[in-house]
Amino acid sequence: MEIKIVHQGKPIVNGDTAHIKAESDDIIAAEIDMKSKHCDILFHSTDDEHNPVIAIIPTEHSLFLDDQKEGATEVSMLGYKKWDIFTSEIVRYTLRVCLIKRK
Repeated sequence: MEIKIVHQGKPIVNGDTAHIKAESDDIIAAEIDMKSKHCDILFHSTDDEHNPVIAIIPTEHSLFLDDQKEGATEVSMLGYKKWDIFTSEIVRYTLRVCLIKRK
């Protein structure tokens, strides 16, 4: 799954790909590798093209941030305009996301 950084904030995402761990016609579970550790999720949204977006923020425990930047990093999942983010979580260096297809 191709991803795009819509806005680069302090948290750093590695690469431009989310690794699909499981999928069906209506559900996709994917993982995104992060350089930053111990961040948190601020919100789920969509970009200007209606792709799902996750905003990631640093916490007081975050490591390996981009100190030249400020605020949240927003990550868009390209090519999934008819999908919504059902849930997401960050575990150490991994952003996990579950997408469900709109009916």
